Amino acid sequence: MPENKSRISQLEQMHQQDPHDAFVHYALAMELSRLGRPSDAVAVFNAVMTEHPDYAAAYFMCGRTLEQMDRLDEARDMYRAGISAARRGGDAHAAGEMQAALDAITA
Repeated sequence: MPENKSRISQLEQMHQQDPHDAFVHYALAMELSRLGRPSDAVAVFNAVMTEHPDYAAAYFMCGRTLEQMDRLDEARDMYRAGISAARRGGDAHAAGEMQAALDAITA
């Protein structure tokens, strides 16, 4: 089995074993993005955010993925939602990173 497919399979299996583990689900989305499957990655990032609405990293990376797909309006919305999530969680650094990303694509 190719290494990439193996990683996806491992992450999917880990997610099935503990479907509430936000990091494993996030890692699956990151791997999908890395493999050039941005639509699948966005779907998984959205699932992470639905179950874990304060998981700031998911908003940031989903926004980046949407940017790469040239879906800038959605990326802006994602960053705005992520800034709110980061602030709720007390993560000023993540909020700042998403604000910078938002500023970079806002005319």
